[in-house]
Amino acid sequence: MERIVIRETTRNPQLEVGEVLLALVRTLYNTNPPFFHARLTQCIEKYRDFLNEKTINPLTGESYWTHRELRKDTFSLMTFKKICFPLSMINRYRLNQIPLRDISLILMILLGTQRTL
Repeated sequence: MERIVIRETTRNPQLEVGEVLLALVRTLYNTNPPFFHARLTQCIEKYRDFLNEKTINPLTGESYWTHRELRKDTFSLMTFKKICFPLSMINRYRLNQIPLRDISLILMILLGTQRTL
């Protein structure tokens, strides 16, 4: 998850929102799911107006998101929060011995794309 945030922003974010998102993602492996979700919700509520800013091109009149990369990071965290903690548990407890096909099955069940037995 940290790589997704770093890919869209940087390791040294210039904006406060980027710093908060990066710090939040770095705590993913050391926190529990309710706390992480609460912090993510607080971050989204605090920076909602900033993330929803649009810029209008004066020549064409087209509008686009001013902070597109930060929006993408935020939406990625919201989308993947269902699978963040199972993945962090796999990494935390060194369950690397699980075959890849079993991990993909676990993720499909968590995402709702595979029925349980």
